Amino acid sequence: PPIIIIPPEDTTMNMSQDAILQCQAEAYPSNLTYEWWKQGQNVYHIEILKSRVKIQVDGTLLISGLIPEDSGNYTCTPTNGLMTPPSASAYLKVK
Repeated sequence: PPIIIIPPEDTTMNMSQDAILQCQAEAYPSNLTYEWWKQGQNVYHIEILKSRVKIQVDGTLLISGLIPEDSGNYTCTPTNGLMTPPSASAYLKVK
């Protein structure tokens, strides 16, 4: 199963900046897919977020043009289909 080697870190950003939350994992087999959640909801299912988020191949979450409502706890879950995937969280504060 995957092991998170670079967890996301708590970050404070200004409004309208672009946020980058890292999350890197290693696994064998290495067919990793990354999911990001905000307060338990998939970021792609959150109306105000879904058009501004992108999850890169390496697991990094990009949020463009931050707004105060983006503040919250973000959780990364890497999975390769084996066993229970690990998760790591970080708090993003937008001022």
